[in-house]
Amino acid sequence: MLPVLLLLGANVVKGQQHGIETEDKKLSDIFGKAHFHGHIRNYFMSTLNEGELTDYYTNATGGAIAIRTSNWKGFEAGVKGIFTYRTFSSDLNRADPTVGEMARWEFELYDITDPHNFNDLDRLEELYIT
Repeated sequence: MLPVLLLLGANVVKGQQHGIETEDKKLSDIFGKAHFHGHIRNYFMSTLNEGELTDYYTNATGGAIAIRTSNWKGFEAGVKGIFTYRTFSSDLNRADPTVGEMARWEFELYDITDPHNFNDLDRLEELYIT
């Protein structure tokens, strides 16, 4: 008796699948219609000290790249990352001989926790599902 019920149930489910169109999208459709955006930025910073104190300068170039998927069952996903590179600068790690201090403000364009890292600074800015 159980095999007959399973067989009949399978036919009912199979019949329903043919009668109703589904709105399921393929993964290629979701990412194929995704929205990409980004930007490039360039910052220049300089400290001009009085007298014999050392002057410091730096130029940082960076940007952001982001993607947001198309809608799938009411949900969208997105990710955004940023990057920064030193284009050119004075030696920011060289201490001024008069006061014994290094550049103060120019490090703000880079990784302040690692004063020797000026290239390929990457950070995940956004990661979401809405």
